[in-house]
Amino acid sequence: MMKSLSLLAALSVAVVLPAESVAQTKPTPAPAAASAPAPICAAAATRLDLIQRDLSSLRVDEIGDDSAPRATMRGAQTTALYAEAQVLLTQMSQSKCSPYPEVIGNIRYLNGALACNLAKRNFKSGDKLEECDTSKWEAK
Repeated sequence: MMKSLSLLAALSVAVVLPAESVAQTKPTPAPAAASAPAPICAAAATRLDLIQRDLSSLRVDEIGDDSAPRATMRGAQTTALYAEAQVLLTQMSQSKCSPYPEVIGNIRYLNGALACNLAKRNFKSGDKLEECDTSKWEAK
């Protein structure tokens, strides 16, 4: 009997808070935008393009590399780039930007990344690696 009373007493305890601490506040509505912020859309699209260039470069860098620590590092970098791309796509969607026209992946700039990788392997002191200028890479 004593156990049931103590259990009943423990279950019947109510928390009473002062009225100020539980006062309901109305959320302030976000200001309605007349149109999508074009600078955000353009900046996000540019960054998504650069992410794809980095992803292509990381994919090519693993060719012929049998180092487990470097593979782990590339995997972490790839994961971080895809996470950043997801954040950018979400921001673009919330900003009512037009959908990004490409699938985010690591093969869009593969030819440029391969040319850069070959240039790095044949690099001689004093050479300029023009193949590694990502702004000149063409999409497939």
